[in-house]
Amino acid sequence: MVSSTNVTERNGKIIFEALVNSKSQLDSLVEKASILTKLGMQYRQSLEKRCPDLKMAEAEVDLLGNELEELLSLLAKIYIAVDHYTPVLQHYPGIWDKGELNFD
Repeated sequence: MVSSTNVTERNGKIIFEALVNSKSQLDSLVEKASILTKLGMQYRQSLEKRCPDLKMAEAEVDLLGNELEELLSLLAKIYIAVDHYTPVLQHYPGIWDKGELNFD
């Protein structure tokens, strides 16, 4: 017959082996979590370095867009003025060459 000491000893070995196996798995998970944490920090640092560059580029694009709108508005005004004064300008030689402005 099996004694209670023998059963307890066998159960203790099974539990010990399970704990050793669990510790091994846990160590592996801790190592993977550490690697992922370091990788996440590297990505965050990279993003933080790029973010000011992106903000500066966005501001520059906004300024260039505003300047383009102003220049297009000015060009539209010039076209309106040229169209308005076309009959007068046709009487001055050198300004018109076959109906187009001559900038030479």
